[in-house]
Amino acid sequence: MVLSNPRTQIDDARDAIKNVTNSSAVANEVAVRLAAMRSAHRLGPAYMLLAILGAMEANVAEQTLIDLVNEPITEAKVNSERATPYDEEVSYRRRALFELTGRGTASAQLAIEDAAYNHANEDIRWAGLRALSFGKSEAERETIKSQIRAEDRHAVDRPNRQDPDFAARYQYMKDNYSN
Repeated sequence: MVLSNPRTQIDDARDAIKNVTNSSAVANEVAVRLAAMRSAHRLGPAYMLLAILGAMEANVAEQTLIDLVNEPITEAKVNSERATPYDEEVSYRRRALFELTGRGTASAQLAIEDAAYNHANEDIRWAGLRALSFGKSEAERETIKSQIRAEDRHAVDRPNRQDPDFAARYQYMKDNYSN
């Protein structure tokens, strides 16, 4: 099978999910399965379930994503070449932030801002800041930087390959944060 346009297939899948899963009961079941996958350290299925929650219109789906972002990380950060439980917990929250950015609701935006400005874990703050600064102009990024901790400013400047001004942001990062 040749994928002629993967974006269209993704859109079709999201539309199919929206047509079937607008009930809170289904969203609750997805949340239960997500908890089971997280407990079993099954990253792939957990990501899939987070994507399903992101595509659902049910309010409970959005609340589940927000609750995940706000959960404290109980695992200790360990320097390791392998993925650790801490790394998994951070990646779940990053994925939840990503799903929230696509929702476009006021509560999702508030959750992203809260994570960016106030989360106790720096990795989650940085992910929130990157979500807030994506696609923003330099002036808008400077406004965000004026509202955050000094040690978090690099997260706003860090370029994302999908940013329209990636080359300029990459050069700025090199000029201002190189040792």
